[in-house]
Amino acid sequence: MGYIYLEDINLLPNETSKIPTPPDLDTHWQHNKTNPTHQNLDQQLITYASHWGTPYGYKQEQKGDIVQNLFPIKKHETEQISSSSKVTLEKHTEAAFHPYKPDYVTLYCLRDNPHAGTTISHLEDILPQLTPRTIGWLKETNYTIGIDTSFGTTTTRQTISVLNEDATQLTYDATLLEGNTTDAKNALYYLAQAARKCEDTIYLKQGQALTFHNHTAIHGRTPYQARHDGTDRWLKRILTTQRTPIAPDYYLNAQGHPVITTEF
Repeated sequence: MGYIYLEDINLLPNETSKIPTPPDLDTHWQHNKTNPTHQNLDQQLITYASHWGTPYGYKQEQKGDIVQNLFPIKKHETEQISSSSKVTLEKHTEAAFHPYKPDYVTLYCLRDNPHAGTTISHLEDILPQLTPRTIGWLKETNYTIGIDTSFGTTTTRQTISVLNEDATQLTYDATLLEGNTTDAKNALYYLAQAARKCEDTIYLKQGQALTFHNHTAIHGRTPYQARHDGTDRWLKRILTTQRTPIAPDYYLNAQGHPVITTEF
């Protein structure tokens, strides 16, 4: 598993593990602005994630927060979104649709659930299972991808290829990606089968941080039963980039961290 980094970093686990899981992201956002313990944890996470690049946010997602929060929300429990629980979260590249997607993704476990596993498949393991013809199809720009609902409601779609020319980078989302030709549809089917065969499942425990390369690893999550009583699983996500500048359009927030303003 050399393409991922799993570490026990234990940033303030005793204090933060008692913070109730909010019922929705808006409640959390208000709470986090006034909770010194939580602010301290987030700052430590930003410092930790900086090892892989510049931490940043998206204006359209979670109000531009640099440290994003992932926990189950009841009204989302059967949707293909990070706040779901009852369904398998299908494998995807983080922000696959975005022209300025992250280079690395860090997930920190504030509170765990032993039945919720993060699933990861790596391009290096997927490619040997695909025929040269399928790989060729995946390099063609015969695919369209939609925008994740965490960025708002839009019918905008973009044309992309799934693999770059030398097959060293993968852009994929099982839910949002569609093939425009029969060959393209078949290629997506074979890719999904290959990814399933070589997946690793990691059950994050409190205080653990998982970091993976977003251009070569696709990830998802197993289904689990959420309680919605303030004791649910809670991950914090930090996106980092090695681009300079990070994007044509961004601003610096009050703490000096960049927030990309590209809209769809």
